Order: sequence, then C-alpha cells, then structure tokens
Amino acid sequence: MQTFQTLLLREWMQHGRRWWLIALIPLGISLLALQFGQVQLGEDDHVVATLLLTAGVYAAVMAGVGWLVAYIQSGGMARRDWQDRSIEFWRSLPVPDSAAVGATVLMHLVLLPLLVMALAVPSGLVVALMVVARGFGWSALAGVPWHEVAAVAGAGALRLLLGSLLASFWIAPVALLTMAAAAWLKRWGVPVLWVTWGLGGSILAKGYGHPEVLQALQTFSERVGDALLPLRHRQDVLSSLASPQPDLAALPGLLGQDALLRLQELASGWAAVAVLLSALGFALLVWRRQRG
Repeated sequence: MQTFQTLLLREWMQHGRRWWLIALIPLGISLLALQFGQVQLGEDDHVVATLLLTAGVYAAVMAGVGWLVAYIQSGGMARRDWQDRSIEFWRSLPVPDSAAVGATVLMHLVLLPLLVMALAVPSGLVVALMVVARGFGWSALAGVPWHEVAAVAGAGALRLLLGSLLASFWIAPVALLTMAAAAWLKRWGVPVLWVTWGLGGSILAKGYGHPEVLQALQTFSERVGDALLPLRHRQDVLSSLASPQPDLAALPGLLGQDALLRLQELASGWAAVAVLLSALGFALLVWRRQRG
C-alpha cells in the first residue's frame, strides 16, 4: 500500500499543478470577463433560474474540459517512463508493473478529473452569483430563497461528483485501449486504433450485420454524457426551472432519482462489456511494460 501511495504521489507531483491551473484559470477568466464586460439578460429570465442554470452549465463545461484533457494526456502516459528515461530507476525498485500502471490510470482517469469537478462546483456558484449581480443587480440576491437553493446546490454537487466517477467507469475502456495502442505502436497507436474502430466497425455493421463495435462506442459516449449532465433528458424539469416560480423543493429528489438511474446502468450488459474491455486494455499495458 505504501508503494502504491508513493506512485500516486509521483503522479501528483508531476501533474498536480497543471490540473489546478486547468480548474482555476477558467474561473479567473470568467470573473475578469464579468467584471469588465456586460451581461445582457432577456425579459423572460429569472434570478433563480439564471443562478442555478449558470452554475450547472459552468460545472458541466469544466467537467467536459477536464475529461478532454484527461483523454488526450492518457495516450502520452503509456510510454512516459521510456521517454523520460526513468524506467530503469522504477525497475530497480520493488514496484510491480501492475501497480505502476494502476497508479497512472487511477490518478489520470479518476482522481484528477474528480478534482476538476470538485473545484468546478463552487467555482460555478461564484460565477453564477456574479452573473446574477451583473444582470439583475446585487439587490436581486436578497429575494432568492437561499434555503431551497442551498438544498438544490448540495444535491447537484453530490450528483456531479458521482457523475465524475461514473464517467471514469464508462470512459475507461476507450482510454485504456488508447493507452495500450500508444504503448505498443507509439505515435501510430492512437490513429491506428481509431481507424480500426471506425473502419472495422463500419465494415462489420454494413457488410456483416454486426453493429456491436459502433454500438459500444455510441453507448459509452452516451453514458458519459448522462453521467456528466444531470437531467439532460428531462426537458420538462429544465423548462419548469425557467418559470417565474420554479418548484425547487422537487429538484433534490429528481437529482437523486437521476443518480439512481445512472447507478442502475452499472448492472447492464454494456457495463460488463466496459469491464472486459478495460481489463483487456489494462492487461496489454502491463504486458507492454513487462516486455520493456
């Protein structure tokens, strides 16, 4: 356990500052833009709706940015120890190859995106407060039912943090296979993988009537979207939120139901496919590291 914690600490020391910047620079830019720019709201916009929707959209966008960075970086992590010539050092230590690969995967595909989400939630609330103040005036905040808004914000924060973990699960098959392709084929790994997926999946679907490969990619992407965007299929809820008197008391329960639905998806057949593909990608990464 101590060795694994050391490996996680190594990842944090190498990349932690970069992820702090990814999470906080957009906040600084947004606050500067609101300070010196203008906020124009329509006549149909309402204070509570603007507050909650702005905070939610900001957190969702930051989650997308975090996952995009995580996926782009993951391909380069596969051969990092060879590129920076530290592989001999790590091989001189009692560090199993599975632990070395596992620490990299855990940090970059789970913990660091979770950090971005954890910072995006309060940052989104700060940005939302500034938008309301600039658009309606600071006095408008006095009429906000803060006890209900706090309950919705708390439930939304828990739902988004859970969504980050669920997104890690659904993106893992694609990310791990991408890392494995980069480890074995170097710079050609990622293009070859995507061409194989796209072309091979199209041939299987159109020529042989087996659309499973394309369906898997589509399903995984949809699951990631569902995880990071709560209630995105509930247009009735979003419409009612923009009404003059939104039913805030019902939102925590709706967010809880949405979280339950996302958890139930882990019992589906596609979840088993995700586990198998993730295990395959992880095994290929460990095998490549063992071969040197």
